Parts: sequence; C-alpha cells; structure tokens
Amino acid sequence: MTSLKTPDTPKGRKWTAQEINQSGLTPLEASKLLVYTLPPNVDPTKMQLAYGRRAIPKLVTEIPEGSLQHQQKSLVFLAELLHNPLNISQALKRDLDHAVGRAELIKHDTLHALLPLVGGLLPKDSFKKLPEERMDIQIMILDTLYNCIRLGRAPYIPDEPIKCDAMGAFTQILKNESVAETKVAASKCIMMLSFHKICKTLACQGETTSILISMLSDRKSAVRAAAAGALMSITIDVEAKKMFVRDDAVSTLMELLGDANESVILNVIKVITNVAEDYRGRFELHACVKKVW
Repeated sequence: MTSLKTPDTPKGRKWTAQEINQSGLTPLEASKLLVYTLPPNVDPTKMQLAYGRRAIPKLVTEIPEGSLQHQQKSLVFLAELLHNPLNISQALKRDLDHAVGRAELIKHDTLHALLPLVGGLLPKDSFKKLPEERMDIQIMILDTLYNCIRLGRAPYIPDEPIKCDAMGAFTQILKNESVAETKVAASKCIMMLSFHKICKTLACQGETTSILISMLSDRKSAVRAAAAGALMSITIDVEAKKMFVRDDAVSTLMELLGDANESVILNVIKVITNVAEDYRGRFELHACVKKVW
C-alpha cells in the first residue's frame, strides 16, 4: 500500500481509521488527511481570519446549526485549533462554565483525555464553583485538578491556584458533609499543592491543617491515609510542625502506627519524621520509638 506520508498522496483519497492508526502519523498529519475527505471548498484558513480570538466559542455554537457543509467547515477548523494546548484550555474552560458541559465531560471521560495536552493550565472558575457541584462532578474535577497541579509548570503552578484560592476551595470541601471519595480527592489536591512553600503557609494560615488533623480519626482508612499524606506535605514547614504539636495531634499519630491500612502507616511515619524536627514534637514522640522500629 502506498505510504500515507508520500507527497503525491491524492487529495481525493479516503483513508480509513484503521489505515491512519497504523500509519504512524502525528495527530496533525492525520487530521490533514481527514480534511481531504470533506468537500473541496472547506477551507479552515479562511474561517481563522474571519473569527479571530473568538473562534472556539463561535465554532462550538455553530456546529449544531446550519447546513451539513457549514457544520463540516466548523468541525474542520475546530480540529485544527485544538492542536494548540492553549486553545484546548480555552475549550475546556468553556465546557466547565456550564453545568451541561461539565456533565458531558464527565460522561465521556473527556477531562482525562485532554489533560496531557493542557499542560497544567487551569480554568479559573473551576475552583470557585467546586464546593457547590454535585459530588460525582466534584470528584472528577478534583482528580483533574490534582493532575493539573502535579503536571503543571511555572508560571501557571502554583500561581494560578493561589490566585483562585484553590486551598480555600479544597478546604471547604473537607468541611462539608462529603463522601469519603470526595475527601480523598480534595486531600490529594492539598497534598500536591502543598509541595510549594507558599501553599504550606496558606494551609497553616487557614483551617486546612486543623481539619486534616481531625480527619486522621475518620472511620474510613482511605480518608485517614489521604489526610496523613496531605499533612506529610504541609508539616515540612516549621510553623506547621509547631501547629501540629499545639493541636495535641501527636498522640493521634502514635495510635495510627497500629492502623490496619499500610498506606496510613506509611504516611503517618512520614509525618512523624517531619514533626520530630520540632523539640516538643520530638519529646512527645519519644514514646513511640519502639513502634516505629
């Protein structure tokens, strides 16, 4: 079979999805091949000049409307635009702004598919609306934000979450009557965000640390493990160590060394390592040395 990459590939040739998948082409090259299966007068470059910066929202609203040819034009141009990660972020934000869009993203697991392309760009409104969402939507958004924070790079991370008061939003979820899965997802976000020094400070200034300490006594082992994981990240900070000791949380740590869940024990030991750097914490932890060894 003639290679798909040859320059003399006829534009009228219709490639099957299987042929394209086996060709080794990049997504951009593959999309160019697919364009040739459309009517010859579909030219996305003209639409780019016409729509400018408003291209994505304009195209999204036009796709369900108009003639078949107009829909094809809109889809072709939208596909071209979404090869740019910045445009993907804009499209993602548009969907997150609407309840129907958020539900559809979850239904089709779109967020996880888009995440590697977004590169840590966070839709700002997703934090503000997060505590008010349905729990299933909260979990999906939290999982996505966790990976955005984990994979994101400066200047977006941690600057964007800080501007959006992400720590406050995550903490509010922990304060609400949430299911265990939601608490775990929010705690993971706090843990990842708190790897940045300024976010450790934010966790200490608000209610975050105190709430996480109370969650160490949760009846769900997954919640206890997630809370200890977040505290592990926060208590690297000197003030956080002192706060932990002042809240009489050391005794809770020692009790958790006998927990049946290995993840709980592992994270608790890491917290103990941090807290032991404080003089009072080290003194109180002396009694659990034998348990650790």
